[in-house]
Amino acid sequence: MIGTIRKHKAWLWAIIITAIIFSFVIYFNPTSKYSGRDGGTARLGSISGRPISQNEFGAAYREMNLWYFFRSGGNWPESAAKQSGFDVERETYFRLLMLHKLDELHISVDDASVAEAARERLLSMNRGKPLPLAEFEKQILLPRQLTVEDLQRFLRHELGIQQMVALVGANGNLFTPQEARMLYIRENEEVSAQAVFFNASNHLAGVAITPEAIGQFYTNQMSNYRLPDRVQVSYVEFLATNYWAEAAQEMVKMTNLEQNLDMEILQQGTNYYGGAHTAAESRQKMRDTYQNRLALGKARKAANDFATKVFDLEPRNPENLAKLAQPQGLAVKVTAPFDSDFGPKEFPVPIIAFTRKAFGLTADDPFGGPIVGDTAVYVMAMNKQFPSEIPSLESIHAQVVADYTRIQATYTAQLAAAKFYDTVTNAMAGGKSFNTVCIDTRVNPVLLPSFSLSTRELPEAYAYVDLNQLKRAAFSVPPGKANSVPITEGGLVVFVNSRLPVDEAKMNADMPRFYAAIRQSRQNQAFGFWFSREVDRALRDVPALQPKAPPGPANKK
Repeated sequence: MIGTIRKHKAWLWAIIITAIIFSFVIYFNPTSKYSGRDGGTARLGSISGRPISQNEFGAAYREMNLWYFFRSGGNWPESAAKQSGFDVERETYFRLLMLHKLDELHISVDDASVAEAARERLLSMNRGKPLPLAEFEKQILLPRQLTVEDLQRFLRHELGIQQMVALVGANGNLFTPQEARMLYIRENEEVSAQAVFFNASNHLAGVAITPEAIGQFYTNQMSNYRLPDRVQVSYVEFLATNYWAEAAQEMVKMTNLEQNLDMEILQQGTNYYGGAHTAAESRQKMRDTYQNRLALGKARKAANDFATKVFDLEPRNPENLAKLAQPQGLAVKVTAPFDSDFGPKEFPVPIIAFTRKAFGLTADDPFGGPIVGDTAVYVMAMNKQFPSEIPSLESIHAQVVADYTRIQATYTAQLAAAKFYDTVTNAMAGGKSFNTVCIDTRVNPVLLPSFSLSTRELPEAYAYVDLNQLKRAAFSVPPGKANSVPITEGGLVVFVNSRLPVDEAKMNADMPRFYAAIRQSRQNQAFGFWFSREVDRALRDVPALQPKAPPGPANKK
């Protein structure tokens, strides 16, 4: 059974005394959203019909914050995850299901394994430099309202999930060393090839543009020009820069700030923070980041105070935002219409969190926020909603002309490639070489560096073709043959000179690592298929995982 390690805390966590991680105090804390101690289940859904309590959701939510922190090397979800589409609320439900499965499978983890995992994880983050657990708790956990118990529970569950992946994905390990060897050869055997690229850009000037052609193209492509559902919101922004002076005064009072900066600079070596080129620049960037987070915290507090007044004003209507903002000298701005995939263009915000709230605004619930961005905190109100529509040809005429021209030029380039390929095939059947045909037809082939299916970069082809398209074309024919494929920017004819044998010595040296990687990949794939089925079965009624309904007519303004 999975038990607590609290009673072993004195000796166990002595092992875990590791990691110097420069951290910033954050005066607003997303983890507090789900840190309540009541057992409420409202709107949280269920797992396999069993309601999810507020307590267990909050615990899993805090674990996902720690998961992202360790996985990203010290970032928290709201500060960086929007770049990768990470949604901490959605991932929390997946985490809850995994924990539910750990209980079902009776997977347990011993205390010593937890301690060793913690030691390795923290050492890897800080190049082996130690820090007392109390300091780690003070610098990293407490500012986020996280505890040592949260960390212990997270690590224990991580180890349990690893065991579950190995158990459920065991079928993925069923392959032989001979199969691994064949796969290695397939992935690493290189080809020597030449390529002729037929670029659409060379045919743009030859495209005939007539009103009839543009009209017909627009009619045929109307569905591609359809605009998705969009919303427009009014908003008040609380800029972090307005609180920089207060943040600077607060930093002056922090006796250990300079010591922490010194410590981090020492640990960095030449791997400077934020792309800096010198230690002095790195130090200043860290100070600026720290000051901005302090300022954002103060902006969040001001936004909270303002939002409370707006939300409490009766009757509730969107005009209340301006009614309360103007006496305080706060400007009310309006975004351009935006969709759920890209969010507003006017300011940087966590797209998923912002758009989910914006698209959920209604006449009865017209307000959202505060939402923390990179440089400000925002309180918003519903303004307008725009249903999906197809714009008229007149309103997007320039875009339609550009699309038509590009597509016609691409088609012409692809025809030229197909014609050249026919010429090559017929000439080589008559005994001519590929190079002779190129000379006769006055085309210039590019001699490519040898490459394999595992090649990740090929600069010589980058400007002309997607590397995966080139691989598919080259590895589909035997040596001495040509192949022609349409590509994004036109057409491609590739001629394979030869296939180069794999270096046996290198293959033998690589095989243990390669074999282990294949096992892990297939194991993860098998687990992924299983877990996907479990999500569909067990999380059917979770609100956060349901597709958003389009805005109704009653909510349009």
